[in-house]
Formats: sequence, structure tokens, C-alpha cells
Amino acid sequence: MTLSACSGADRALIEGLWLLDSVAVDGVFLPLEQGLPFQTETGSAVWVDFARGGVMRGQGPCNDFTGRYEFDGMTLVPDEVTASAVVCASEIPAIEEWMAVEDVVLEPMWSGADVHFSSDIRMQWQTDHVTLTFRRQT
Repeated sequence: MTLSACSGADRALIEGLWLLDSVAVDGVFLPLEQGLPFQTETGSAVWVDFARGGVMRGQGPCNDFTGRYEFDGMTLVPDEVTASAVVCASEIPAIEEWMAVEDVVLEPMWSGADVHFSSDIRMQWQTDHVTLTFRRQT
């Protein structure tokens, strides 16, 4: 995939802290209970922070991740994204289910996603089978 260089205006659309509101796989929404066992510094179990300079970091349902990104105003292209197991533990009930959810949630981090903004505080990432909806933390 070839991208032109990001303009400052394009990157400014995505910069900031985003909290995951919903996940749909092939149009079917996955339940995201408020009582997820992985509450973090943002108060949300899943979040991503896009910083200036193309650096991102975030938290999946189980693991945190860091990397770089390119954004042209419509397409998010992650680069050098790594995840580390920092909060998962085998004693957490239904850990296999949470890891399956994490695979779905983080898949756009590995493959890239089309990005749509319905407002300055609502963002959707769309891949072939997964739609993630985020809200900007204010």
C-alpha cells in the first residue's frame, strides 16, 4: 500500500485519546460489559492514543501495545506495532474469551483500517469484517 505524506490537518483529525465504545464483527455487535476486568488509567478497558509525530500506544482487552502510524485522513496504517502481556493472568475468569475478543479488537492494528469520523468525537475503524467505534476522550 502506498500513502502520500500526512498533512498536519489530516493527522490532527486522529490525534488524541480514543476510548472503544463498540465492536461489530460481520455486523454483529460483541457485548462489551462495563465491568471488564481490565480497567486502566483511562477508565476504559480498550483505548488508543495517537500522539504527534506518528506514535501510538494503547490498551487492548488484555495487552498493551505501542507502535507508529500513518494517517492520510481516510486510512490508518500501523507500523512496528508490538503488544506485550502486562495484565493478563490465567486466574482471570474466561481468559480464553477475552483473548479472542482481543484478537478481534487488535486486528485493525496489524492490518490497517479505513477511518471515518461522524463528528469530532466519534470515529469508526472499518476492516473487511470488523468495525470498531471509538469516542474521543475530552
